[in-house]
Amino acid sequence: MPFHWAGEGRANTLTRPALDPTSRVPEFKVCAVRVETVRF
Repeated sequence: MPFHWAGEGRANTLTRPALDPTSRVPEFKVCAVRVETVRF
């Protein structure tokens, strides 16, 4: 899943909107997640 650019399907829409306090760069790589298998 891409996260380096804007657009539909980017992973950044799943992360939190926090910014680094010094550089004001979004903290896209510092977001904890839990991945689970979904069985149908």
